[in-house]
Amino acid sequence: MDVGSTFRAFATAWNTDEAADRLGLLADSCRDDAEFVSAQGVTAGIAALSDAIGEFRTICPAAVVIFGRPESTFGCARVAWATHWNDGRPPLTGEDFAELAPDGRIRRLVSFDGSPEEGPAAAAGGRGPTGTLSIRSMKLSARNQLDGVITRVDHGAVMSTVVVRLTGGQEVVSAITRDSAEALALAEGDTVKAVIKATEVMIAKD
Repeated sequence: MDVGSTFRAFATAWNTDEAADRLGLLADSCRDDAEFVSAQGVTAGIAALSDAIGEFRTICPAAVVIFGRPESTFGCARVAWATHWNDGRPPLTGEDFAELAPDGRIRRLVSFDGSPEEGPAAAAGGRGPTGTLSIRSMKLSARNQLDGVITRVDHGAVMSTVVVRLTGGQEVVSAITRDSAEALALAEGDTVKAVIKATEVMIAKD
C-alpha cells in the first residue's frame, strides 16, 4: 500500500461512525498491533484506537477530521491534519509522524497538537503545560464570558466533557480534549468562566 492510500484510509476511519467499518479501515491502514502516541497517552492496537475514535465521534458527532498530503522517506511519514468541530470553535490542527511497516501500513504513529514553538519569544508567550494557552492573565476578544461552577467532569480516552452551572442556574456543556482538561486541572467545584466565541448568537422569543 502506498502512503497516500494508507492515510486516506486512516483519515476515513476518523470520520466513520459505524464501528465495524471503522475497524476495517484501521486494519487496511495500520498493523493490528500498531501503537498510537499522543498527549493523552499511548493506545495499543487498532481495536483500542477504534473504541477511542468511537468515543470521540459520540461526543463530537459534527466533527470532521481532514488530513493533508503525506510525505514519506525511508519508511517514515508525516502528515498535517485539522479537526473541524463545526460548532463555532476554530479548528484544531497538528501533525502526525508515522513509522511504516514494510507493507506500507502504520506500525507506530505519534500525534502532536498545534505547531512547534520557535525561539525565545515563543517560549515567553504565556503557554501553559502541554501547549495549552493560559488565559489567566489575558484579555479575550470573546464577549460571551459566563461565570459558573463545574458540576461534573467526565474523562474519555480522547475527549473530556465539562458541565458548568452558571450563576443563573442554567448549565452549559463543553467538550474539550482530555489533555486540556488535565492541563487546567478541572474538577467539580472549580469556579470557571465559560468563554463562548461564535460568529452567530441566535435569539429566540415566544
